[in-house]
Amino acid sequence: CNDTYYKSIAQALRAIGSYVYALRPTPADASNQLMEVLPAFEVLKGKLLATDIDQEVKESALECYGHLVACTGDLPAFQAAVQNCMPPFVDRMKNDVTRTTAIKALKNICISQVKVAALASSLAQVGGQLSTYLSQNSRAFRQQCLDALVHVLRKYGQSVPQETTMQILTDIVPFITDTDLYITDLCVQVAVQALAASPHLAPVVVEKCVPAVLVVCRSPLLQGSALESILNFLAKVAQHSQHCPFERLRAELSDTSCVASAQAQAQRQVIATLAKGLAAVVIASAADVQKQAIQGFLSKIQQCSAVVQTEATQQCELSLLALGESGKYTDLSGTPGFCETLLQQLENSQDEVRLAAALALGYATVGAMGTLLKVVIDNTQSAGTAAKGQKTQYLLLTSLREVISIGVTKRGPSDLSLREHLRPHVPRVLPILCQYADSNEESVRNVVSESLGHLLIVDQDSVLTALTPLFTSTTSWRVRAAAVSTIRFAAAKQCPAATILPLKERLLTCLGDEELQVRKAALHSLNVACLSSSCSEIFRAHTDLIFESIKEDSKQRPELIREVDLGPFKHKVDDGLPLRKFAYTVSCSLLAAYPEQMANPALIDLVLQGLADNEDVQVICCQLLQDLCSWNFALFRIIGRIGDLVEPFDRCIMRCIKQVQAKQQVGRAMDMLRLYARTLRTVEPIAETNQHKVFVDYMARILKDSVFAQVYEHANSGKDVL
Repeated sequence: CNDTYYKSIAQALRAIGSYVYALRPTPADASNQLMEVLPAFEVLKGKLLATDIDQEVKESALECYGHLVACTGDLPAFQAAVQNCMPPFVDRMKNDVTRTTAIKALKNICISQVKVAALASSLAQVGGQLSTYLSQNSRAFRQQCLDALVHVLRKYGQSVPQETTMQILTDIVPFITDTDLYITDLCVQVAVQALAASPHLAPVVVEKCVPAVLVVCRSPLLQGSALESILNFLAKVAQHSQHCPFERLRAELSDTSCVASAQAQAQRQVIATLAKGLAAVVIASAADVQKQAIQGFLSKIQQCSAVVQTEATQQCELSLLALGESGKYTDLSGTPGFCETLLQQLENSQDEVRLAAALALGYATVGAMGTLLKVVIDNTQSAGTAAKGQKTQYLLLTSLREVISIGVTKRGPSDLSLREHLRPHVPRVLPILCQYADSNEESVRNVVSESLGHLLIVDQDSVLTALTPLFTSTTSWRVRAAAVSTIRFAAAKQCPAATILPLKERLLTCLGDEELQVRKAALHSLNVACLSSSCSEIFRAHTDLIFESIKEDSKQRPELIREVDLGPFKHKVDDGLPLRKFAYTVSCSLLAAYPEQMANPALIDLVLQGLADNEDVQVICCQLLQDLCSWNFALFRIIGRIGDLVEPFDRCIMRCIKQVQAKQQVGRAMDMLRLYARTLRTVEPIAETNQHKVFVDYMARILKDSVFAQVYEHANSGKDVL
């Protein structure tokens, strides 16, 4: 560390920071040699205080200090050394040049298993500085500061001064919006940690953060980890009922007036989010409040279901979903009128209410598997074959799908009981699912395939026995398509390879099925399986067979093009286009999963064929070519074919340029030009490196066109964001 060359000093500091973890891998397992790193703190103090040293040395010193404190910060012998270095470390956090590295070091200290007492005296400065930085324009830096605040409050929140915590809560509120959900997620996590560390600040949290969070809850964009954090926040706030009464939260989350002007899909998303929020608040409340809330939901359902108005329908849908979400975490089967109310709503005149009732029944069954699962299966079997009965049976199948899906998805030790509850009922469920595999409605067949795919993970032997005759059905192609789609849903759940291995040969056979829809379903299943981390190796030895099927399915077939008479004009419909798009998509997936086998000149032939096809196919082909050029080991295999790309690209580009000049479909034409420019930008360096004259000359010629030259320049400069 006393060397004159800055690189040596920086590497020495990094080595010390890495070495200390070997001396103390766990807090209880400290080596006697740990004392040998104590002199390093004196060196670090000098580096942290110095202003005339190299930037790399400054950053290495900060990294090293973070690692040393994370390992030794709780040992009595190191307290004085750690404390002496803390002030200059905090100063580095205030410096514009070193603050990023200092914040990373602070996070290392906070996520370690040891508690650093020396940090307590600096928490006010650290928290205040991080909070102040939130106003910076850099999103990445704001994200880093919020992440650090989450860890600081989680570990040292009780030691952070009240004024600092209040400042942090005030500064995060403007960023709790639906415009950046990841930043919102971090802000809500900060609020949760502040509330957990300082319960006496609950009034401040309720006043400042709750209104902003409730506004985000009404956004159709809310999903993922941000939604999970907000649900956790609402549950924590609900526990402080003296500062935020249940009725206030219930009234805010039950307000559906915000969705009146939204589209149907957005309305459904917002209502589902509000229902989850209501359930989180209900489950976190006291037992008497829970009981009262459940009865309130049931009463609201019974009142609103009799009124055919938009607002009443939305309230009924919200209450049903809130009831179901609450039922995931508590057994509602003993609640008077619960089952009867949900089953009654399956026959409601409103489609939204019927679907909400089906989903609610499925959700509630997860929390009461011992009783409600039998109710769902019994009602599914007894629904009847009349039109009305079939509709009810489909809704009950939807309920069953939700039960199976949630039971398979949950991975915790306590969740194993869900699968155990499901397994005895599999023999009763399978005949119902197989009966609907031949449904004319694609949505019904998807429910059947998804349920069978998930049940394949629960009880492989029984499901395989039921699936075998479906794959070989000669009476209906719909049955074969539903059977082969089962593999897709099983692979999507990252099931073990052994689960779908017995179906491998049947899937490969379906690639050559005479029916177009079956081949499409087989390609879709193959696409998901190839990209699955657990199942991809199953098909490695069959890439040649699969690629031959892809080449056949990617060809344009005139017999699949039909003409539709629309009165004043006629429109051509290509029934083979969806299959061709799937074929090219699977080619991209095969290349990603098995590059050694797939990266060959035959893919260039596929690209050339696709560039003469529909524009949707061209988009996939350009992506395929870009992926192919990204594999350096394969360049020597395809370099001889690059010249063949000139003619099709020239034809496509000139067609789009003429459309732009004629002001015909300009937006679409410019999108395609950007796509071609990005693809050619990927191929051009390879051609130049290998002195491929035909391609290089073509690029020089096409760039003389002003329209394409501008698009290509933007693609090269990174301004092309599409």
